Amino acid sequence: MDSPPPPPSPPPLPLVEPRASAAASDSEEEVDVDDAGLTSTDASLMLDAAARGDASVVRSLLSAGGDGVASLVQAADSDGRTVLAYAVGSGSVECVAALLQSGAEVDAADRRGRTPLMVAASFEVAAQLISSGAQTTATDRRGQTPLHHTVKAKRLEVADVLLRNGASDVNAKDCRFSAVSVCKPDYFSEDIWGDELSVRVRDEGKFLRGVKIIKLLLRNGADVNDKDKNGRTALSLAAHVARPDLIRTLLRNGASVNLTDDGGLSPLYHALELNQIEAFAQLIMHS
Repeated sequence: MDSPPPPPSPPPLPLVEPRASAAASDSEEEVDVDDAGLTSTDASLMLDAAARGDASVVRSLLSAGGDGVASLVQAADSDGRTVLAYAVGSGSVECVAALLQSGAEVDAADRRGRTPLMVAASFEVAAQLISSGAQTTATDRRGQTPLHHTVKAKRLEVADVLLRNGASDVNAKDCRFSAVSVCKPDYFSEDIWGDELSVRVRDEGKFLRGVKIIKLLLRNGADVNDKDKNGRTALSLAAHVARPDLIRTLLRNGASVNLTDDGGLSPLYHALELNQIEAFAQLIMHS
């Protein structure tokens, strides 16, 4: 008896897995492309590949783009975020290089005014963008620069390359960008200004990166005695964290023990209030 015929081979997998659900067609229709023989599907494939850092797919799409390449490299999603911004966010040096070589606009901003350099997560990608003419002093709609975004994300190496290449806004008052801006609670622990008296740093690595960022900013002229909207200095915030290395760094760079916040409270008071004995001892020696 003859054996049954083998089942038919499955169809080949698509190059890029389609986006889920009904939102897919909407997102494809919203992609910002010019009418140069380029379809919104082409742009969606490019955005997906760039977001994944898939350089081979990006290069293939560019090669097949023909007269539509100029539009393809400038494609953007409904928020105005470009293919280059997606590639930068993925950290793929190869994707970024391919797009820049094909004419991607290095400072194309999204609807919030954010440029690709503002989302650069690695030294290599940031250096690529800067060497291609990216503006280190560009501002988004909130007035924040690439350095603001980089410090907020605690990307030490990216901050360093920005400062070496023209970023000079270490004391931009409109965004409170100084040592105190890096000492704000969200950089170390959500509970620093909460109800708990026993304050612990939740993420040691995050804390240490924050300290390194502070040192970098201070070396580049950040105001160690600047205050936040409540009048608190970096030293007041550091007293709550009670880390000798951070307090020592601030004191060595001229932080004042006697400056008070809007409630009339000094760093010494904050350390004493939370029973941070070691921090109090460090501060009293410099008062």
